[in-house]
Amino acid sequence: MNQTAFNRQNLLKALKGEHEAIAFYEALAALADNSDMRVMIEKIRADEEKHYDGFTRLYRRLFRQEPPVMENAKPYIEDFETGLRTAVHDELEAYELYRDMYLGIADPTIRNFLLEAFTDENEHAAHELLMLTELA
Repeated sequence: MNQTAFNRQNLLKALKGEHEAIAFYEALAALADNSDMRVMIEKIRADEEKHYDGFTRLYRRLFRQEPPVMENAKPYIEDFETGLRTAVHDELEAYELYRDMYLGIADPTIRNFLLEAFTDENEHAAHELLMLTELA
């Protein structure tokens, strides 16, 4: 267990990742030919917005200030399948970060939020892997 995983640097990394994910999933949804897949991508995007809002509230609570303004993300996605592959990797990286942050904090309110966030990220990766198998 890494007791130092919950820190300002990782909280900022989480905020940046969620901010970029929102733009990424918006672009990925636009590439989906299948309406069921588009709906799933839009649900994932909504979760990422929820996470971004939660990390923003957490940052304000802990540091008594607004988090830094994030630059508008402009994702480039070659095609839908490549985008899904990228998404799986990104979701699993976020899962690991949030899990490690979870293990490094004792506050039950923060732990509950992180548990939900890392569970969502794992679920997103599973849905994306399923979509990849459907494309094959």
